[in-house]
Amino acid sequence: DEAGRNGTVWAKHFYDGVTLMTCGHHRWFNANPITGRPLIGRDNAIKSFGTSLAKFKDEASRLGPGGGPVLIGECGVPFNNSANLERRDLSVCDRALDTTMRAIERALVSCTVWNYCPIHTDEDGDGWNGEDLSLFSLQYITDPNDLHSGGRSLRAAVRPYALRTAGTPLRMEFDPYRVDRRFVFEFAPAPHGGDLGTGETVVFVPRYQYPDGIRVKVEVVGGGSGVKVGDWEYDSGGQ
Repeated sequence: DEAGRNGTVWAKHFYDGVTLMTCGHHRWFNANPITGRPLIGRDNAIKSFGTSLAKFKDEASRLGPGGGPVLIGECGVPFNNSANLERRDLSVCDRALDTTMRAIERALVSCTVWNYCPIHTDEDGDGWNGEDLSLFSLQYITDPNDLHSGGRSLRAAVRPYALRTAGTPLRMEFDPYRVDRRFVFEFAPAPHGGDLGTGETVVFVPRYQYPDGIRVKVEVVGGGSGVKVGDWEYDSGGQ
């Protein structure tokens, strides 16, 4: 009963099991991570994964009288598919990671992506247990002055997201395959800014996805929230 009061965090791991075990992304087939039942189509996989991840939040709510936060302690995709490595074509891995990340957004949970290995090579992988999941590889560096050089599947990994929300998050969506890279975030504002006390919602908008700047559309539904359309500012140097 003390779990929710002593700083306990529900930090389960989540992986796309079919992708992890086969080292390949099967766009039209997957399996429910809880029941094992087949899933046909990528959209159904995203929905099923999202539902499974949402169950973690329900479990965390029972950590003591006040519940506790949930963090997906590990998620990611393998890169050691021989065909991908030979061609240096990671488009399949991009799709696989995007499937997982869109499910995480759908469930509105936080996550840490496994992993970052600063000495990764194709030959040695992550240097641990025969794994190859690092979002960075020394062999992929083409420009030492480019922060993103050496990154793998950054198209799916580097995403806009809400850092702080003055209220209750309701919906978060990002599709890196859309031409406009549209990001949607919807929340129910809390009176007087809620626990944050400032009424300020902060969203990370990565320059990797939006090198030419952004366009923002703010809509208020229902009224009475105290939020005015246009109340936003963009800190380009903090992205």
